[in-house]
Amino acid sequence: MKYPRPDRSTRQAYRKIFNSYDGRLVLAHMLNEMCFFGDSVETDEEKVLNNYARHLLTNCGLWRDANNEDITNSLFMIMEKPYPEDD
Repeated sequence: MKYPRPDRSTRQAYRKIFNSYDGRLVLAHMLNEMCFFGDSVETDEEKVLNNYARHLLTNCGLWRDANNEDITNSLFMIMEKPYPEDD
């Protein structure tokens, strides 16, 4: 299913909601529950949730082809944290 792209005022509202400390905590929690940060998506339910996570980021105006390079570059700005088994 292809969702329609949200209009500018809707994208701005999403960004306003999630562009605060509390909003980002909530967004991170929601994305985690939608299997966005996991290693793999296996069940049909996880696939649906993961797709909706991308839709949510699209509503924020973030998940789109024009941002591919910025998203990739941002990933490498994150400091690598050791895995527990590396200790």
